[in-house]
Amino acid sequence: MNGKVYEKAAVLVPVTIAGTSKKLYAQLDTGADLTIFYGHILSSLGIPFDSAGGEGPVFRWYGRGGEESPPERPEIINWSMGADYDPEKIERDYHIVGTIGLDKVIGKILVLDFPGERFAVLNDTAAIENILPAPVSYVD
Repeated sequence: MNGKVYEKAAVLVPVTIAGTSKKLYAQLDTGADLTIFYGHILSSLGIPFDSAGGEGPVFRWYGRGGEESPPERPEIINWSMGADYDPEKIERDYHIVGTIGLDKVIGKILVLDFPGERFAVLNDTAAIENILPAPVSYVD
């Protein structure tokens, strides 16, 4: 990206969960069918959820050209992600709670501007010129 090579890279999307003011992120994962949050991380942050009923906390994300999404509920999964998530290595106010999957971007325009380190999910092309720095050519 932009002349640099990264062994691993991710697009992190800011999310808010009702009832907490912690700084939370989810990874944008275009290979995931569903938006999911990790139950063990929510538990470690003191965010309640009902794993038996599959009810997650109400959350919002910021992928629509900077606009907050409507309130949504993620799927909750519980598995050990020790290799991917080490709380000792992450800043105290910075938590990755899950992934934003294809269910939130299908049928929309997904803009991934890696050199600019930004992204947008748009409903139509009306705001695209405000998002991208140069004219856009479209292809089918």
